Amino acid sequence: MTKTVRAASRAAALLAATGLLAAASAGCSSPDEEIALGKDWAGAQSYVVVDISGTEAVAGVDPRTHKAEPLALVPRHGDDDDVLAPQLARLSDGEWVLAVPRKDGRPDRLYRVDRKAGKLVEQGEHEALHAILPARTLIADAKGLDGSGAATEVLVKDAKSWKVQRKVKVPGSLAYASADPASDTVCLATGSSPDVTVHALDLAGGKLTSGPGPKGTDVQGVACSGGTPVAAGVTEASADGEPPAEATLKITATKGRDDHHRRHRPHRGRPGPGRHLHGGRRPRGR
Repeated sequence: MTKTVRAASRAAALLAATGLLAAASAGCSSPDEEIALGKDWAGAQSYVVVDISGTEAVAGVDPRTHKAEPLALVPRHGDDDDVLAPQLARLSDGEWVLAVPRKDGRPDRLYRVDRKAGKLVEQGEHEALHAILPARTLIADAKGLDGSGAATEVLVKDAKSWKVQRKVKVPGSLAYASADPASDTVCLATGSSPDVTVHALDLAGGKLTSGPGPKGTDVQGVACSGGTPVAAGVTEASADGEPPAEATLKITATKGRDDHHRRHRPHRGRPGPGRHLHGGRRPRGR
């Protein structure tokens, strides 16, 4: 099933820019100013990582007051990666975690956003270059943020202990990924246009459903609506490289096959295979 939405690209760009400016404007300062941290931990409903004059902070967004303000500085260490930005993720219980990458492939430092104490609390390590995809009772960590490799590794973890329950190898390089918070399913896209494959992975049972990406579409993101992969993209350029006459957004829900799971059914009590998808971790905004 494909739905096509035609929109003025200029208006879309304006809305996107307005949203980014609104979220970041509350925490801006000049390079010589000390960063003033806010105190509205109770009002913050979501969080983003912002760069303020070269210093990264976790900012809280209060939807009632339509304001965002930096609440805590991201802890800095000498072995932090200067290229990859930290990633924030909201877990199924409403808690937030922050993974800060380190150099030379060393594990990320993992922090918990402690709203009651009003600070970031270190709580161990997280696998490097793995996207955190929280589902309902499980967490998927999908490797592929470096955009390389013939396969994508997915680690399925318990949401409370963060212990690995199974490992899944997905053929193809990771492009995009999303989790369904209402179920233990993650949706993934591997490859690149025009050869994109989309997958739905049942984290609890290891069942993988795969199917081809939408034809004629440059896939630029994937959602996981009700456990079904929903690929979003724009019309591909013509063979001579000319862009389409008008901006077109295509949203495609894909139902695929699950024969991969039948061929690779795991042995009882052993980790089993599956698949995943997610966009590369963004570089630091320096």
